Amino acid sequence: MATAVTCPPPATQDDLAARVDALEQRMAGRNALTLMVFSGELDRLIAAFNLAVAAAACGMPVHMFFTFWGATALRRRGAHGRRGLIERLFGLLLPGGRSGLPLSRFDLFGLGRVLVRRRMQRRAMPSLDQLLAQCAALGVGIHVCETSMDLMGFGREALLDYPHLETCGAARFLALANRAGTTLFI
Repeated sequence: MATAVTCPPPATQDDLAARVDALEQRMAGRNALTLMVFSGELDRLIAAFNLAVAAAACGMPVHMFFTFWGATALRRRGAHGRRGLIERLFGLLLPGGRSGLPLSRFDLFGLGRVLVRRRMQRRAMPSLDQLLAQCAALGVGIHVCETSMDLMGFGREALLDYPHLETCGAARFLALANRAGTTLFI
């Protein structure tokens, strides 16, 4: 015995428009880029900021989450944070500011980073600080991991001045990444 198949009534123009609006609202922000910046090495930070500038210049919302060694790269020069024994050790061992950051490979006791910076300057490539300024001008959000800051012994007062900077936890980054179309780990 054959079973009768019932079809839903045809969609009206208003139904289709409502469905398209709902889909557009759901997809809003899916063109965003989130970057999880784990590394505090010069070449990897340059790559992260280059991607952020390029995406923001193309109109994409960009959020960068700095954790562990990446978070330490955002400290101001001379800012040591809390003064316990462990914090003092981290303050001595980790470079303050972006000028002393090593390369991930071939740092050669600092010679590699000098050569990279010199080559970038000769080729009129923006420095890390210039890329950071471009990110600020383009509205790139920087989110610094509170847990990493606590572990490394520095607080919000030790971070660089940046107009779109906030401290947060992993849950905040995951919420941003969940709404983004692309998430990269550097």
